[in-house]
Amino acid sequence: MNRALAQELLLGDRELLVLGIRKATFGDTVTLTAATCPDCGQSFEAAVSTDDIPVKHLDDPERIEYAVPLRDGATANVRLPIGSDYAHVAGLAQDNPAQQNTALLDRCIVKITQSNGAEQRGGAGTAGKLKMPNRAKIVKFLIESQPGPRYTDTVLVHEACGATIPAPVTFFDLYGEII
Repeated sequence: MNRALAQELLLGDRELLVLGIRKATFGDTVTLTAATCPDCGQSFEAAVSTDDIPVKHLDDPERIEYAVPLRDGATANVRLPIGSDYAHVAGLAQDNPAQQNTALLDRCIVKITQSNGAEQRGGAGTAGKLKMPNRAKIVKFLIESQPGPRYTDTVLVHEACGATIPAPVTFFDLYGEII
């Protein structure tokens, strides 16, 4: 692994590598110290296996471009963000998510095809020309389509009452013992 390779990987692939390193270094058990059962209200400590963290995989890992239908019959052809895209966005004002989303979309939109067949190539300024619902639709697609660990989708069974409960895993849960 080196910086150049990290810049080319999808974010989810990078996250999966980090999870694998955590598992190889500290084992596959993650302790959640602040779990509360929504069914019975009991607070408890729980252990989750890294193997129980859901992982989204791409249907076709070789696929580079995706068509996202937009309003008014237009279509956005996009690619999933890679490390260099996130590095670019991280350099922008952290208190301005709209600016970050615009910069990310400008990098990930390959082209926009209008309902009449007219095409506009992606690049700087592309996202700013889109209406907010279309921008939101593309951002949602990029988030939902990104492969990798879905830490917030982890669940466990509360042994005291038998309820299946959400057990989101945080960075602190994974690495808190060494920070």
